[in-house]
Amino acid sequence: KFCKIGILAQGYKPFSDDEKTCFFELCENSEYQYKFGRQNGKPNYISVSEELERRFEIKRSTQSLKTLMWKSRKKTK
Repeated sequence: KFCKIGILAQGYKPFSDDEKTCFFELCENSEYQYKFGRQNGKPNYISVSEELERRFEIKRSTQSLKTLMWKSRKKTK
C-alpha cells in the first residue's frame, strides 16, 4: 500500500493487474526475447515496453519493467 502511495506522489501510475499479467506473458514469449548473444533467451525490455504501450496506452520505462521483474523474483524466494 505504501509503495503505491509513493508512486502516485511522484506522479506515476502503478501497474494494474492486467499489465503485470501481460508483462510476464510477454517476457516468456520467445518473440520478445533476445535471439542470440550474451542476452540469449532473456526478455528484451524495449520490445516488451513498446508492446505494453501499444496495448495499454501507458508508457513504461524499461527500468520500471526491470524493477517489476526483480521484485517478483524476490517474492518467490
